[in-house]
Amino acid sequence: MATTEPSQYGSALSQTLGSSPLLFFAFVMLTEPLTAPTMRRPRIAFAAIVGFLFAPNIHIGPLYFTPELALLAGNLFAYAAGPKGRFVLTLERIEQSAVDSFDFVFRSPRKLAFEAGQYLEWTLGLDRADNRGNRRYFTVASAPTEETVRLGVKFYPQSSAFKRGLMTMKPGSTIHAAQLAGNFTLPARRETKIAFLAGGIGITPFRSMLQYLLDRKERRPIVMLYGTEGQQDIAYRDVLGAARQELGIMTVHAVARGGERGQYPGYIDERLIRLAIPDYLERTFYISGPQAMVKALRQKLLAMGVRRSQIKVDYFPGFA
Repeated sequence: MATTEPSQYGSALSQTLGSSPLLFFAFVMLTEPLTAPTMRRPRIAFAAIVGFLFAPNIHIGPLYFTPELALLAGNLFAYAAGPKGRFVLTLERIEQSAVDSFDFVFRSPRKLAFEAGQYLEWTLGLDRADNRGNRRYFTVASAPTEETVRLGVKFYPQSSAFKRGLMTMKPGSTIHAAQLAGNFTLPARRETKIAFLAGGIGITPFRSMLQYLLDRKERRPIVMLYGTEGQQDIAYRDVLGAARQELGIMTVHAVARGGERGQYPGYIDERLIRLAIPDYLERTFYISGPQAMVKALRQKLLAMGVRRSQIKVDYFPGFA
């Protein structure tokens, strides 16, 4: 486009978008999840490197870059900047955390270095996989301070082959974990006021964060709102109770059906946020749960005047 006559811009643009491999390169090859960086800043640097080298007339001596070489350079950067290693985790035990939710507790051959709230790609050997395959991304429910690696999963009547495979695991069974990533982590400044909004199995990253704070005996100004369908769906009561008793972190339960005294009847909404978090405009919000819930609460917070920069989201897309 830069070397095209102004009168030919329309034709050049049409040729670039309609007849060149640019769209396939940009929307398929460049965004391939197995080769692209998983963290935000490395992802931006990756795109900048490939975009710069993709431009015409970029060369090193007699070597001129092509789209393929630009992508290769970007992938080399992504590999250098990305987390290394693939873990084979051995199942130690299974714990029930709620009526349809279970924690798979694994031993790792070496210490897994991660931040509370991050996720892993989990790969399970299946005799017969469905069309969703044998890999899933799940948040690490354990804290970096714990010796074991914990995977928290909710099961549904029509669960996938992956989840059915999980339920057949016995102590001693193995699963592969890799691709550690995620920016849904605690802020660096301990003084930052925080509000956790959790829905259903979206409690898992908060379980990791709270257990981490408990193990470090680290107090932070946190308020949690936790929405569930019923009493039997409330998970990690032990961690929530310990966080309240030892760190002063209050959890307000929003229970849609069968709420008890002291609990909010219904789902997390604007009224509850205003009641439980009167200083909400001063807080950074972390929202985790089903995609529809996360999207609705994010829009509600924006309408209430919370800045976009004060909202971090992490959702669980459908029946995994």
